[in-house]
Amino acid sequence: ADNVFEKINASQTLNKINSGNALIFMGFENSKQSEYYASLLNDIAKNLKIKKIYYYDFYNDRRDNNGTYETIVEKLNNYLFRDDEGNVDIEAPTFLVIKDSNVMYFDSDTSRLQANLSEEDYWNEYNKNLKRSYIEAGLKNYLGE
Repeated sequence: ADNVFEKINASQTLNKINSGNALIFMGFENSKQSEYYASLLNDIAKNLKIKKIYYYDFYNDRRDNNGTYETIVEKLNNYLFRDDEGNVDIEAPTFLVIKDSNVMYFDSDTSRLQANLSEEDYWNEYNKNLKRSYIEAGLKNYLGE
C-alpha cells in the first residue's frame, strides 16, 4: 500500500479509543497542515513497520456537532485546546496514540501556527526533524521498543 492510513468514521474512532490500543490521526482533507503531518507520519510509520494508522476526517462532524464527535471531544477533553469562551474542539491535525486505554501520546501542536507563519515556512527541515523525533519516540513507546 502507498500509505498506512485507513479511513474510519466517528463511531469507529470512538470504538478505537475505547478499545484500548490505537493509532489515530485526525485531520481534514483540504488542510495543508494535515497533509504535511500525514506525509511525515506515513514515512515514520513505514520505517517502524507499522501497518495501520486510522484516519478520521472530522470536518463535517465538528461542523454539524455530531453527537459521537462530541463524545470523542469529552473523552479527550484534558488534551484539547480550550478557547477564551471555554469551547473545546478537536483541531486538525491531531495525532493520538492509545495504549492499554491510556493516551500515551497526543499532538495537536501544529494545528495552531502563528498567524504570520505559512505551512511551508513551518515545515522546514528543522521543525520537520524535531516533529519526527517526537512522533518516533511516541510510536516506539507504543511498540514497546
